[in-house]
Amino acid sequence: MRLEKDEEARKYLNIATSQEHEFIAYAYNTLSKLEYDSGNLDECLKVCQKYVNSNMSYDAYMYMAKCFYDLNELGNAIDCLEEAIAIQAYYYNPYVMLLEIYWECEEIEAVQSVISRFERLGYENDSVEYYKARLLLRDGKNQESNEKLLKLLEKKGTQEATLSEDDYLNVYALVGTNYERMDQEENSLIYLKQGLECIPEDEFFVNRIAKVHHVLGNFEEECKCYDDILKMSESERYIKIAYEGKAAALSCMKKFEDAKDSRLRNTKMLLSHYREFKA
Repeated sequence: MRLEKDEEARKYLNIATSQEHEFIAYAYNTLSKLEYDSGNLDECLKVCQKYVNSNMSYDAYMYMAKCFYDLNELGNAIDCLEEAIAIQAYYYNPYVMLLEIYWECEEIEAVQSVISRFERLGYENDSVEYYKARLLLRDGKNQESNEKLLKLLEKKGTQEATLSEDDYLNVYALVGTNYERMDQEENSLIYLKQGLECIPEDEFFVNRIAKVHHVLGNFEEECKCYDDILKMSESERYIKIAYEGKAAALSCMKKFEDAKDSRLRNTKMLLSHYREFKA
């Protein structure tokens, strides 16, 4: 599997699960990982059913939860996560996945309930702290939210870090949002630019940076950001944002002919896509 020779791995795992033996649950567990990582979700679910009542039932329920989540069967995913918690109440992974699901579904009371359940275990987890910070931001408690987020950023690159790179990108964006809401745009720029350094040429961060420049009155820098988006992006949404944003910035600089040109370019793009759609 580590050599990414999936068919060879599957061949030996099929042998290992062909008859009962002392370590068959481990073989099923490895096979479920292989099928999940290969995107064979239905096969993974079938494998999990074969060892869900073994001494590795926690792992089976977690793989089932991931499969159901990817299949957008969120109710089944939640049921599996609750089963996993019933087996191993002190493991953090099912709580974190529940938080992700409930947050996506905007079930805020459920998010708060899961956090309370986890807190009763008596230890901290970075992903849970991340969701606490998001709740604080949602409630307008920007300073408190940033205190938690900045502590998470202090761990980045250390052995203590447990968040994924995508999670850290979200943290940079959230810190930027908190500073914007506290009217500290200069600080917001610092963290949005750090996020952009992690993922260069990302439209989301470039657009956010452009908007902060607009508030600060840095219209030339704002235009540069929108020009960057127009060079890098293939997204109709971001191209539209860039043309409209650049037109607004140029108007603020009293470059009305250039602003008109930017709006015309946006209109031509929209008409072109409309004609393609009609055709």
